[in-house]
Amino acid sequence: MKDSTKLFKLLGFLGIGLCVACCAIPIVAVVFGIGAITALSGFLEWGGIAVMILVLTFFVVSYFKKRRAPSCEIDCASKEEKILVHSQRQTNVEQKRSRKS
Repeated sequence: MKDSTKLFKLLGFLGIGLCVACCAIPIVAVVFGIGAITALSGFLEWGGIAVMILVLTFFVVSYFKKRRAPSCEIDCASKEEKILVHSQRQTNVEQKRSRKS
């Protein structure tokens, strides 16, 4: 009888140990993960600064490129397109008038 209780006791402690490990592993992983990120940030600091400068450069270029683009009105047609459409309409009106005369 003593052997069977010893086996159950051993399995109980094994189950408790596995349960503690299952609950502790995510906490330990987070702690070591944060520590690893903190350690890597010292090494990657120059890379972060270079990426920040690159992003700012792209932002400035796109900002000034947008400012130089032709402005649109409600129909978003550029000034050149409006002139072309207007001249085409004018020639069409003139052609219709000449046909009637």
